[in-house]
Amino acid sequence: MDCQKTREKINRYIDGELDAGQAEAVELHLDACPDCRAACLRSSAASRTVRAKSPGGSTGSSPSTAPATSP
Repeated sequence: MDCQKTREKINRYIDGELDAGQAEAVELHLDACPDCRAACLRSSAASRTVRAKSPGGSTGSSPSTAPATSP
């Protein structure tokens, strides 16, 4: 998966809306691409902020909101 396709799917990845195959493809790209990984982390942080500020919002994270980072 290339950067453009990954970035088009980041919000759906964070929200857990991708099927298993799409999520795995995004994760593989995020593991290999520091720019997309940073974009995902920014989007994830923004999503958590919005949820926390919304009525009844939750600040908990799921595995899809905390992508793996490479050393």
